[in-house]
Amino acid sequence: MTAIRVRSALALPLAVLGVLIGVVEKMMFKMVNWYDLYVYSPLSKAVSPVVAQIPRFLVVQGHTYTVFTANIVSWTRTVLVLPIAYCLKYGLFTTAFWLVMLHDFLDHVDGIVARVQKKIYGPIDDPILGGFMDAFCDKTEGLSEMTG
Repeated sequence: MTAIRVRSALALPLAVLGVLIGVVEKMMFKMVNWYDLYVYSPLSKAVSPVVAQIPRFLVVQGHTYTVFTANIVSWTRTVLVLPIAYCLKYGLFTTAFWLVMLHDFLDHVDGIVARVQKKIYGPIDDPILGGFMDAFCDKTEGLSEMTG
């Protein structure tokens, strides 16, 4: 690895900045671990059995329809952007708050659905598409909150 030489006047501030970034990174990794331990893992344990009981497919008059997947949960999150934006625009902040909470809950549920259905049905969903849709839905919601 090649080091970049920096003027001596910048060396100390950059060294201090590097140390501060390292401290912030350690704190953030600790927070992520706490989140996984105290929020996501208990939520996953509670929701997984329910998700496993919901059928992925529905057969109607000999035709099979896919009715429940992680991507459908993600699209539901995207549709929630419309009422969230409406509520923010017209000052219905309590309703907007609860819709955002539902949106964030569904953000966790789509991952749980993907994991549970992979155990039940095998790898039938494209994980690249699922990851893209998850990120897309997150950005859509963030934009609606900023412009709402």
